[in-house]
Amino acid sequence: MTAPRRLHPAIVPVVFFASVFLILFAVYRLMLPTAYAQPFTAQSDLALLAEKDVLPRNIHLKAFDPHRDAEGFTCRMQAEHAPKLTPAAQALHEEALQLSSPALWPNERNWPRSMQLWQQAAAQGHWKAALMLLQVARSGQGINSEKGQFKVPAPEPEIVLKGMEALMRQGVADAFFWMGVFWDEGYGLPRIDTSRAWAMWELAADLGSPLAQTRLAKVMGFAEREQEKPNVAEWANMPLMFQLLECAHAQGHGEASHLLGLKLDVAADSSRRLPRFKTPEEQYRYALQVLHDGVKFGSEDAAGYLFSSFDQGAPLVGSAFIDKARAKRYIEFTKALYNNPDLRFPNLDRVLPLPPAKLPHWNMADVDGLIRAAQAVRVTPKLPRQPAANEPGRAHIPEGHSLVIPADRSQWAEKPIMGYKDILSAPGVRTGLSMAAFEGYYQPLHIWATHPQSRPAGGIPPGEYESLRMRAMAGVPPLHYRAGEPLDLRTADAWNMNHYFAQEGDHRLVYWRYVGRAQAVTPLQDHLASAGLVQAIAQATDTRCADGQSCPTSGIWQPEVTNTEHPLAQVFNGTLAGESWRRQAFVPSGQNLPQFAVQLAPVLAEGEGAQLQVKWRLMVACEAGFEKIA
Repeated sequence: MTAPRRLHPAIVPVVFFASVFLILFAVYRLMLPTAYAQPFTAQSDLALLAEKDVLPRNIHLKAFDPHRDAEGFTCRMQAEHAPKLTPAAQALHEEALQLSSPALWPNERNWPRSMQLWQQAAAQGHWKAALMLLQVARSGQGINSEKGQFKVPAPEPEIVLKGMEALMRQGVADAFFWMGVFWDEGYGLPRIDTSRAWAMWELAADLGSPLAQTRLAKVMGFAEREQEKPNVAEWANMPLMFQLLECAHAQGHGEASHLLGLKLDVAADSSRRLPRFKTPEEQYRYALQVLHDGVKFGSEDAAGYLFSSFDQGAPLVGSAFIDKARAKRYIEFTKALYNNPDLRFPNLDRVLPLPPAKLPHWNMADVDGLIRAAQAVRVTPKLPRQPAANEPGRAHIPEGHSLVIPADRSQWAEKPIMGYKDILSAPGVRTGLSMAAFEGYYQPLHIWATHPQSRPAGGIPPGEYESLRMRAMAGVPPLHYRAGEPLDLRTADAWNMNHYFAQEGDHRLVYWRYVGRAQAVTPLQDHLASAGLVQAIAQATDTRCADGQSCPTSGIWQPEVTNTEHPLAQVFNGTLAGESWRRQAFVPSGQNLPQFAVQLAPVLAEGEGAQLQVKWRLMVACEAGFEKIA
C-alpha cells in the first residue's frame, strides 16, 4: 500500500492562506447587497437599488450578449413603468424646452432659466425634466450674448452621477442608458469600461429605453455570424435588431422608425425578409408605413428618405411610380425638421397621405400652413370656474381663486373643530361659540356626519327635527370667517340657518372643518402652442367612437384609454401630461379609425392588448387639404 504523499513544507502556508482567502471571499459575497451579488435584470426588484451602500452605477450586470435569441427579448414601454407625470410639472418642462429650443438663435436660448424650470419640474417628480437637467448640466450649454449671461457651467461629475442614480432607482429606463454612456466615456468614473457600457445598455433596452434599443440595433446589422468585423462593435443578429427597432418605433422614437424602415426596405427583396411577410411587396408596404410614421414622430431622415423614394422611384413605392408632388411635400417636412427637430406631425395624413389615397389639394406657396395642418391640436388649459364665484355672502370665492390649505395648517383640515364648547365638553375654556383659528373658509358639518357613533341606534327617523337640521346643513358650502371671529351659522343668511340654530347652544351639534383660504390660481399655459408646435383649440367635441370603428366625421381624432386602471392610461390620457396628442390621426369620413392596440402591439405584454379599451375622440372636425381648422 502506497503511503499518501505529504505536502512540501513550503506549500503548506500557501494552501492555508488560499483556503482562508476563499472562505473570506465566500463570506464577503454573502454579505454583499443583492444588487451587487446577483446580476440585475429587468425583472429585478427596483427596491434592490435602494439598499444600503448600493450605488446603481456599480450594480452587478450580466455580460452583454449580442447573439441572444430574439425570443428572449420582451418589449416594454418606458413611460408605462416610469413615475406618472403631472400637468403642472409638464407645463414647466415644456416652458423650459421652448426657452432653449433649437428653433431659436443660439444667443436667444435662455439655458439658465430653462435649468431653473427643469429643476422645479424635477422636484415635482417629472423624470423627463430631470433627464434634461442632468444632460444639460453634464456638458454645460449656452453662450454669453448681448441679451444676457445664457451660459450654464458644467458641475462636478459626481453631482450628475448621483442625479442619474436617483432616476435609476425610480425605474427610468433612459437613466440606465445614460449611465452606460458615462461608463463608455469614463465620465466621472474611475476608468472607461466599454464592456460595462454595453451591459448597461442591454439592461436599459430590456427596461424599455428606446435610446438603448436603437443603440443596440445599430450594431446588429449583419445577417451572418461570419460577416462580423473584427474589433468593431457590429454583430450579426438581425432578428433581435428588428425586435429592438419595432419596440422603439412603437414608443414613437423617430430615429428607430427611420432605421427600421430602411432595414425593412433593404431586406424586402432578399433572403433576410421577415418571416411574417409572404411577398416583398408586403414588406415594402410595411416599411413605407413605418417611415411615414417616422415623419410623424419627428424624423428628418425618414422624411428625406421618402422624398428620395417618391422623387426618383424605388421598390419601396413601386419602381415605376414617381410622384413629384408627394416628393415636394416630403422635402418641405424634411426642411422643417432640420430647422426645428422638436416638431411633430401626427396629422400628416391630412396633407400628405400615403398612396393609393389621393393627394389633397394644397397651395404650396403656403408652406407654413402645410406644416401647421399636419401638427397636433391640443385643448388650451383653462382655469376651471369655481362654482362658489356666484355664491353670496360668506360663501363667495373670488373669480380666478381656489381654496388652498397652507402646509403649516394641514392638521386643521384633518380634525374638525367643535362648534360650541362648555365646561363639560372642554373643561377650563370659555363657554360659547368656537372662534376661527385662521382667516379662511370653514365647512359646517352635523355631528352625525363627523361622529357616526352619535347617531340614534335605530337609525335616523326622516321626520325628526334633527334629521331636517342635518339635511339643511348639507346644503351649506364652505363659509369665510376672519381669524378670531365666532364660527356662527346664523351669519349664513342665504341658507336661513337662524331657524335651525336660534341659540348659541344649538351649535353643540355643529363641527367645522377648515378647508383653506382663497388663493389666486394662474391657469396652466400651453407653451407648445405658443411656440407653434401644436395648434390650440378651445375645446374638443363630445363625439367618441370605438377603436377601429368607421369614422362618422372627417377630422382629427385622438385616442383615449377608457379603462383607467390599465397601465397605459397614465401614459396617454390627460391634456398636457398625456401622450395621446402625439397619436392623433386625421381620418376622412367613412374610413375606419386606427386600431390603437394594434399600433402598440410590440409594447403590450401578453394579455394587455385584450384588456386595453380605447375610444377615439373627435378633437375638431375638418377636411383634408383645408388650410385652416374650422
